Amino acid sequence: MPDDIMPTADPDNAEGIVSRMRAVADALSVAGLAATINQTRTAVEVIATIRVQGQREIEAVIDEDGYAELRFWHQPDATPGQISATISRAVNAITHGASS
Repeated sequence: MPDDIMPTADPDNAEGIVSRMRAVADALSVAGLAATINQTRTAVEVIATIRVQGQREIEAVIDEDGYAELRFWHQPDATPGQISATISRAVNAITHGASS
């Protein structure tokens, strides 16, 4: 990560925020994702990607405020039931799964 990253949400705690985001990126790297830290106009964020054989990449974006996105691709011919089942399982894992 570049040394000139400056969090925007809490500039007085910049060192703590950057340290936390580095720890998130490190943990995701250990889990097998390629993780980088970037700064946007509004936040410091971790972008983590994993590539699965025969599929397009899965991407997670986590910012300094705790907002997280999970992006993935379905097969173009996936049925509505397959798509909704996958999303439902991901939501269930996030809302009811154990946090590590």
